[in-house]
Amino acid sequence: MIEATAAGARGVANLGMAEYQDQYVKTPSGWRFASRTVLIAPEKAAGLDANELVAIDRLGAAKIGDYYEADANGVKRLMTSGVRVSVSGTEVKGRAFLKAGGYDDEVYEKVAPGQWRVKSSVHVETP
Repeated sequence: MIEATAAGARGVANLGMAEYQDQYVKTPSGWRFASRTVLIAPEKAAGLDANELVAIDRLGAAKIGDYYEADANGVKRLMTSGVRVSVSGTEVKGRAFLKAGGYDDEVYEKVAPGQWRVKSSVHVETP
């Protein structure tokens, strides 16, 4: 399903076990992906969507960075740009990977649609 938005277009593809929520922008060369958010069932059950995840990322915008993990062949793969969100019941948690190294394990609280706050945070240094 694709629908027009103020910023361009939004597409949703339900893949059964996951859902892609894409943002598209029109350029002189045609339509291009602006972003893709992958949601799994527990995230959707907790009421999360692409806009909510962007709002959570914005909480630490200036300090968060990309996080890579090596695959079985030792090739580093981008795992997330910012916060890796997890859901346990109705509790929304995140691991915010920091540009300066280490990460913050955080618990989030929704205060309004598209607005979140950090309820608690624990910093972890990595070697």
